Amino acid sequence: MVTYLACTDGMEASEAIGEILETELAEADRVRVITISDEPDEELQRAVDGLAETVSTAGASVESGVLGTSGGGGPVYEALSEANRIDADMIFVGLRRRSRTKRYLSGTFSYDLLDRTSRPVTLVPLADVTSEIDPSS
Repeated sequence: MVTYLACTDGMEASEAIGEILETELAEADRVRVITISDEPDEELQRAVDGLAETVSTAGASVESGVLGTSGGGGPVYEALSEANRIDADMIFVGLRRRSRTKRYLSGTFSYDLLDRTSRPVTLVPLADVTSEIDPSS
């Protein structure tokens, strides 16, 4: 049995992560699907529900939820706290393209998560990243 933590921030990430997880999952696996927001809207809830449904259809057991940042540590802290709580074997997160300036000023969830955990993390490229990949290179 493998325990996964899947972090989503919208439908694009949920769909991309779902495609990857469908190929990875076995019936005995567990998946915790989360989004982190102090003010979740219907779109975020649909993204969480959609990914949870994809995982469930693939045969794994699934839990889902919206986490806030009430702990004061921010989204990365909350995600890592959840990974520790469920003893996640692997973390899945969408990877978005950010300019160097934006990464410097605000950081990115993906890179901050990688920097702060020893758990394996799968970065799932989203459309804004994959559109720049040149297969002939």
